[in-house]
Amino acid sequence: MKKMLRTSLAIAIALMSFSAMAQRYITDQFSAVTEYKNVVYDSNMAVNIVPPNNPPVYKAGLLCDVYEPEGDTETKRPLVIIMHTGSFLPAIINKQVTGNKADSAVVEMCRRFARKGYVAVAMNYRIGWNPTVTNADTATAQLLQATYRGIQDAKNCVRYFRMNATGFKLDTSRIVLGGIGTGGYIALAYASIDKQEELELEKFRYSTDPYPPMVNSGLFGDWNGIGGIPQLNIPGDPFYGTKIHAAFHIGGAMGDISWMDGNEVPIFSIHCVLDPFAPYQYGNVIVPTTGVTVINQAAGGKAVQDTATYFSINAVIENRDYQDVFSARSKTINGGNEGLYPFILPARTPAFANEGSPWEWWDSTVMKQINFPYAGAGQEAHNNSMFNNPDMSKEKAMKYIDTIQGFLAPRVVCALDLPGCPAKLSSIGKVNAEKVNVYPNPNKGSFQVQLASEAIINHVEVYDINGKQISILEGGSESVQVNMSGIATGVYIVKIYTENSMGTARVVIE
Repeated sequence: MKKMLRTSLAIAIALMSFSAMAQRYITDQFSAVTEYKNVVYDSNMAVNIVPPNNPPVYKAGLLCDVYEPEGDTETKRPLVIIMHTGSFLPAIINKQVTGNKADSAVVEMCRRFARKGYVAVAMNYRIGWNPTVTNADTATAQLLQATYRGIQDAKNCVRYFRMNATGFKLDTSRIVLGGIGTGGYIALAYASIDKQEELELEKFRYSTDPYPPMVNSGLFGDWNGIGGIPQLNIPGDPFYGTKIHAAFHIGGAMGDISWMDGNEVPIFSIHCVLDPFAPYQYGNVIVPTTGVTVINQAAGGKAVQDTATYFSINAVIENRDYQDVFSARSKTINGGNEGLYPFILPARTPAFANEGSPWEWWDSTVMKQINFPYAGAGQEAHNNSMFNNPDMSKEKAMKYIDTIQGFLAPRVVCALDLPGCPAKLSSIGKVNAEKVNVYPNPNKGSFQVQLASEAIINHVEVYDINGKQISILEGGSESVQVNMSGIATGVYIVKIYTENSMGTARVVIE
């Protein structure tokens, strides 16, 4: 009898383990994916980037690709929409290898979500601006308006799938919007902009009297795509809602942190700490080709998640019993922000050569053979992209996407109230404050940090006196050597994190 009980218990435990490992929406459930290419979800007025740019705007069809799990019998499935990167210009023309819904990382992310049981959509949006302009007002206005059109397109994409929910077998109470790079800017703006004044901040106004806003909703329509003039906007259908239930960004940033006011849906941030194109915390966004600053003090993944934690936006994913290796890793490097996964990559010289999108890959042989719009265009795009991804390969990109999917999966199911969300822990472990020893202090930029308890350090963060993050270093031992030689003299803040404690100290660099 005891043997039978032990056998039954072993079988039950095995079944429970298999269930945890083979949970829909957490792990792959389907081996094949059905793909529907170039589905027209909308049309609207787009900027004409083809010389001689006449007419300046034209009506463009807006396309998306739909990915469904093959053989799925479920009739109401969550929807994930993903927007590509590309700096609001087509691939190659933007002198990069990425810039549409067929980007390798976008396709792979959609296929992975579909194999888990979601319906996934790779969405194109309107692009177009002049990256050669050197007037700061003009450059900022054009990029802000491009982002605004992207928000409107994403809203109309959500409307389209709400309207066609039965045909696509969708659960419209569970919609996620995500973006990679430039698409990340759009996803964050979509999730946070809900007031007119947020579009009319001083930094989003022209600098000459009477300082009008760069986005005139009377002309372009509102952020829901409603209104405006027919020459600039074809209004969306107001009878279908645009509510989403979670958002994520893989790179990119938020135009201004004040857009977040606590009314946002859960937001998840995946960001390279040294991303040269979008700040990890706070920083200016600069056009690489002209050096023009187009966004002052944009807010990257760390800033977004600090604010999300402050407003309890991500409360639904916090204090959960995550058992996956990706959550375990994130806890050692995210500073207590459950919605943040930072990629800490080695610094490169110059700083502009740092990696910001190691999840991307492309066929270099095909790319180098592209000679449109001019001879050698594909080769140039390949060289430029390799500058920030020097060891690019599909194998490398897949490892990063493994991490991104592994981190997102349990958090998305919690945000959408789907089966598989880890249970809440019985109590919240408080972070203990610890004393930090810094020596020498003052110093010339090189110093050692250690907790008074001699605990093992997970990571160290260094900030300037204004709160801008200067550096982040991995730990793994009782002390960490910080080398900031050449940095400006002044007072800096050092934060040291262990698994369940944190210490802060001031460092004087002479």
